[in-house]
Amino acid sequence: MKLLIWNIQQGGGPRRAGIVDRLRHHDADVVVLIEFIPDSAGIFPELSSNPHWPHRYCTDRNGHDYSLCILSKTPGTAKPAGLPVLDQSGLWLETELPAYEFSIGVVHVPTKKGQKRPYCDALVKTAAATKNGPLLLAGDFNTGRHPIDGDLKSLGGVQQFQAMLDGGFVDAWRQFRGNQQEYSFFRRGRGYRIDHALASRSLLSRVRSCDYSHGEREDGMSDHSALILEIDGSAPYSARP
Repeated sequence: MKLLIWNIQQGGGPRRAGIVDRLRHHDADVVVLIEFIPDSAGIFPELSSNPHWPHRYCTDRNGHDYSLCILSKTPGTAKPAGLPVLDQSGLWLETELPAYEFSIGVVHVPTKKGQKRPYCDALVKTAAATKNGPLLLAGDFNTGRHPIDGDLKSLGGVQQFQAMLDGGFVDAWRQFRGNQQEYSFFRRGRGYRIDHALASRSLLSRVRSCDYSHGEREDGMSDHSALILEIDGSAPYSARP
């Protein structure tokens, strides 16, 4: 199966038609949109009525400007993490995808002062509790490994990101690229790799590829590059307890 993860920047605005064109071009089985607007003013009509992705799961905004959304060709089941910091944030969306035999936990780490550290600490707890299942933690982490993913110390969350790696999750992109440097987001001319897909050990062997699509960012469709994975769905499915 093909999975696309993309922060579309502030709901897309006048870029929405171009965003839809890019999504159709990639033709992923599952599309994860970050900074999505779920209400009637922000729905992408071309997506909400498109039979290509008939199944749709979105978070409530819970005081944030944007939410998370999963579009899928096959049905899934959204479920709570069991941690209020995540479940009440509007910035976490865990969904089981039985047809593809794994679950995805969509991440959008907040940058607001006082929110980032508790959220990242909760991610570490979730990773520890789910490391043995077929789970992908993916999205905009607003952090990464310092300094190889950019000068991230000032952004925070570096220790928690490393704790997830030390605890058994694997950076899928680095699994294929080693110590290569490539950035998914730029600010004031400085590059950062902050969009990640972390695979549990049981899922990692089924990840066939993990690459960034930079054309979307370079063409002004968003300030983030898209992340695209190919995952083999042949392993027996085991739901998270």
